[in-house]
Order: sequence, then structure tokens, then C-alpha cells
Amino acid sequence: MAIINYSRMLAGKSAVVTCGDSAIGIAIVKLFAEHGATVAIGAKDARVASKLIPSISGISPDSFYWHCDLADADSVEAFCAEVNRHFPLVNVLVNNPRAEYIKAFDDAGEEDDEMMLQIYQRSIMQTLRAFWPAMLKNGGCSVVNISSASVFKAAQGSLMHTMANGAVGGMTRVPAVEGGYREVRVNEILAAYGANDGADIAGVANAALFLASDMASYVSGVSLSVSGGLQRMRYA
Repeated sequence: MAIINYSRMLAGKSAVVTCGDSAIGIAIVKLFAEHGATVAIGAKDARVASKLIPSISGISPDSFYWHCDLADADSVEAFCAEVNRHFPLVNVLVNNPRAEYIKAFDDAGEEDDEMMLQIYQRSIMQTLRAFWPAMLKNGGCSVVNISSASVFKAAQGSLMHTMANGAVGGMTRVPAVEGGYREVRVNEILAAYGANDGADIAGVANAALFLASDMASYVSGVSLSVSGGLQRMRYA
């Protein structure tokens, strides 16, 4: 078993983080950069991304930002193509889907359904199709899909969010089985509902680092709940 450098757990690795302009995305990007990764940041908000890049340039000078709106399939495809131009191999893929505003079920229509499915499900299929073949060919890679604890712990008013996140588990466990023979790991983080606005951000980022690193070299197909006791009490 390899000796792990706990201060540089992703040294020399190329990582992709979608929704890198969300609170969770920013925390993951910064933590990955601190641990030696070069990060391709997919973000919709150029203002946030333009501030994020200088904050990590001293420790991860080759990290870059590219526009990526997960609600727009063409935008996701363009981002993936740009990543493949920069990186011959994506060692770590973090699918971090997030909708800026989620309507209540009674207020949502078919267009809202399509948007949620694109953001939380189809975008993950797009990134997997773009990076998965090289991951399998090279082995030793990791995919981290960020989903919601609301899938198993219902929260009032979260039907649309829960519906969209429900398939992420399947898009985690099936690739985990298919990638296992090449030591390509696929895991899911179940974040507390509303975690981007709460105190669980650091916890989700730390969990993503663990699952992306060699510390989790024998962990795959797992749904890791990072929701905290207080969050469970809130929705009890």
C-alpha cells in the first residue's frame, strides 16, 4: 500500500469540479488546490470564477476556469471538450450539480422538470461520457457525485430537488461496478438539503477530498451522508 502524504493528497493530479462558483464548489476547488491538484473549474458566474482563480494561482498555477452552465447541454459539452484539450487524463471528477432556484412542485411545469433533469442527471452523464474512457484506460481515478440527503430524509417542499437527485445513486453504483476492474472509484456524497447556504460546506469539501484521494483507494459505490446531527434534527 502506498504511503499517503496527508499535506499533498492530490499532488500531480488533474481534477474537474462543476458548479465551481457555488459555495461547495469553491470550497472543493480551494481544498483540492491546497493538496496539489490542477483544477478545471466549470462555472456559470464569470465574476465568481475570476476571483477564485487568482486565489489559488500561487499554489495551483495551471488551474483554469471555463464557462459551464449545467442547465445547457451545449455548454457542458463545450466545457468537457476544453478540459480534454488541457488534460490528457482527468484523475478526479467532481460532479457538483446545483440549481440556483428550485420551484415548489405545484408551481413547476415541464420546462422546470427538464431543467432539473439536465442539471442533476444529464450533466453527469455528459461528463462521464467525456472523461470515463480515459479513466478506464489509465485506471486509478475517482468520480465524486454530490447529491442530497433529501433522497433518504424527506424535507417538506423538496420534491423537485429530491426527484432530480434520485438517480444520482444509480449513476454512482453502476459505474462503480463497471470501473472496479480498473480501480476507477465512483462514490456519492449526500449533502444536507440547503448545504450551499449552511455550515456543512467544509464537511462536504473534506468528504470530497477523502473520496478523491488514495485514502479511499478501497472505497467505491458508497453513498456517504454528510448532513450533520443538527441537519437531521431540523428535518425530523
